[in-house]
Amino acid sequence: MQVAADELVMQALTEANSVLASHQQISVDPDAPLLGGSGVESLSLVTLLMAIEDRVEEAMDVELSLTDELAEHPQAFASIVALSTFLATLIRELSVE
Repeated sequence: MQVAADELVMQALTEANSVLASHQQISVDPDAPLLGGSGVESLSLVTLLMAIEDRVEEAMDVELSLTDELAEHPQAFASIVALSTFLATLIRELSVE
């Protein structure tokens, strides 16, 4: 599941960056911060989260709201790698329900 989550996040990152202005684009470095002082702009983060949600629903038929999860688990959105790890766990949990 982790490999699938990694691929979905990277695909969504590429998609989000394709519609964002150059100064709003998100680094593809897995350890680059998403939140905090040196994190990305809020529009960039929302664009990425929406792209991930769409990709997960298309690929795995699982609906999720990452903006809701952001409020509950902000540490899971600290970086691309943290988000990908959290996404894999979330998909496993939602797939069981």
